Amino acid sequence: MASVTLVILCYNEKENLIKNEKRIEELEKAFLGSCEFSVLFEEDGSRDGSKKIIQGFADRHKNWTSVHSKRRLGKGGGLNLAMANVDSDHIIISDADLPIRTNDYVKLYKTMRKKKADAVIINRYHRDSHTKVPLKRRILSRGYNLLIRTLFFIDLSDTQCGVKGFKSDSLRIALPKHAKRYTMDVEILYRMKRNKMTVLEIPAKYTHGTNSKFKIFSDTMSMLGETIALRAKTLGKE
Repeated sequence: MASVTLVILCYNEKENLIKNEKRIEELEKAFLGSCEFSVLFEEDGSRDGSKKIIQGFADRHKNWTSVHSKRRLGKGGGLNLAMANVDSDHIIISDADLPIRTNDYVKLYKTMRKKKADAVIINRYHRDSHTKVPLKRRILSRGYNLLIRTLFFIDLSDTQCGVKGFKSDSLRIALPKHAKRYTMDVEILYRMKRNKMTVLEIPAKYTHGTNSKFKIFSDTMSMLGETIALRAKTLGKE
């Protein structure tokens, strides 16, 4: 039977983890019968007690496991650590706030299988999406997408949505080598483009998390710096 692992990258996600245990249980039930479903939490040196909560999850749920890092690796390093512990055919990477509906996670997986795509990502700005994102974040997101299209020639409308699905073998080829935090998604999608892989976008009902730790000014500046640095490191390579 086909298999999929839901990978949740966690750094100080205590509130979201507590709030969403039931949601993840719903996801597990929704996938029953269509594939073998498991959950892997990558805990990235959190300081808020996330590790203890995740360990409790593993005690209560047979197919929920975790990997932990004593120091913060960032999203890129955390994903590399997680993938070293995944043996499923497909993976779905999701933010800990689980920003889309349960049936949209299932739709993402079924689209990957049906279309035989290397990746399927959620496009919050698709005409059929229903998106609740604060205006400032929406403006920043659209501006950043324009920058990514200009620098990396990636013809995708939403590289930064926190839910993406991949064939595991394809993702291993495209795992980030340089990106630490904000540019992980961009580097993965850029590597997929360079390797002529198929990436599809689908609509979903998306709700912006109320516990977001993104700081508009400082994190935007960090994001821009990382993006330019990534372009410099990948220019003319591979």
